[in-house]
Amino acid sequence: FQRWCARRGITPRGGALEPGESLDDAATRMLSGALPPTVVHCMNESFSAAILRAAERAGLDVPGQLRVTTVGDPGGLAAQHGVDYFATDPFRNGSLAVKAMAELVSGETPADLLLELPSVAVSASPSSYRLA
Repeated sequence: FQRWCARRGITPRGGALEPGESLDDAATRMLSGALPPTVVHCMNESFSAAILRAAERAGLDVPGQLRVTTVGDPGGLAAQHGVDYFATDPFRNGSLAVKAMAELVSGETPADLLLELPSVAVSASPSSYRLA
């Protein structure tokens, strides 16, 4: 990701919850900067839902003005609002986690795990991306 950004001259910004901050407050904070992002990746559907609410309050069109990506179930409610999903296979991921746990319990060092996520369908856009 960092290399992808560097090749395109993009400086990504990160965001995290402040102590005691709600998801909605964090989403509003992330979208209310002087130069709001054009792309936000959320680690789960709870945060992507908060980003969608904050975008609506800010008058931002999703996905026209703001692309939102998340990891989760592409059949969920947020998918109907322009969210792009990295779909996970919970059975495969669970199987890999159990295998790694068994290796740890038996004193072995588990091999690095690579969880494969299908590509996200993001349409081409002539505008530049500003990442949150």
